[in-house]
Amino acid sequence: MSRSTPNHRLPNHLFLILLKLKLHLEIYHPNNCPTCLCGQRVDPFAQHIFSCVRVSKKGMHDSIRDAWVPPFERLLKTANLIGPSSKVYVEPKNVIEPLPGARPYDISYRPVPSVKNTTTPPIPFSHIGIDFVVTPPIEHCPTSHPNATSNNSAPAALHLVKKERQKLMRQGMTDSINLNSYSGDEMIGLLHTSGQLLLPGAISPLGNIGPLLRRHIYGTSPSSPYHFPTTRPNASIMHSLISSHPCPNGIVPLPKPTGSSPSPRVNKTLSIVTP
Repeated sequence: MSRSTPNHRLPNHLFLILLKLKLHLEIYHPNNCPTCLCGQRVDPFAQHIFSCVRVSKKGMHDSIRDAWVPPFERLLKTANLIGPSSKVYVEPKNVIEPLPGARPYDISYRPVPSVKNTTTPPIPFSHIGIDFVVTPPIEHCPTSHPNATSNNSAPAALHLVKKERQKLMRQGMTDSINLNSYSGDEMIGLLHTSGQLLLPGAISPLGNIGPLLRRHIYGTSPSSPYHFPTTRPNASIMHSLISSHPCPNGIVPLPKPTGSSPSPRVNKTLSIVTP
């Protein structure tokens, strides 16, 4: 959000924590580190918070999910990908017909291209959703390390790719409503055969996003293709669908070909996808 509005600025204590994370400085004094809910002592750099199995990063995940909804909704409307009265849904149910209790998307939208805007290509998909995952830190890098000041270092980028692939190779489930059971790849197959797309939303602890979500927002392409085992054919199909036309990509640049400068609302949304 625009920082010119005081209400959009982070409180000083949160800003200080984020600054220390970015600079790889100690957040806690080594002699005064708190204890996690899992019973383990948190390290001075707070890496444990991003990778604790007991806490599962749920609070951070839900905060990211909820924070994306308002600006992402405005961005989609500005790009004419959804109608003026449409909205972004949070964890919708009844997305997979045989699994009514499944919630494969953290946020989703139903694209309705405007027939008046020739810059918006036809979209044959009924539902497009994002499934967020917060990647744990790989390891602490001291400030002298060449990768310490970059959130786009090769190890970090590969870690985001790994999490994206895992989201497309998810585990199966038994529905709590009708007790139907499907494998993870069967669930992915049910999505794309019903005209739906699932985008992995991998986000690093410092706010960088994975290549597939970055393509959706900015139109950039991953540097190398993803490969999936033969036991995951639907993961490969879904990856192909979200990586090529007619899946929407480059949502931010979409309003630009109209000949006018981008809407201010688009500029304000950039902070949701960049650290």
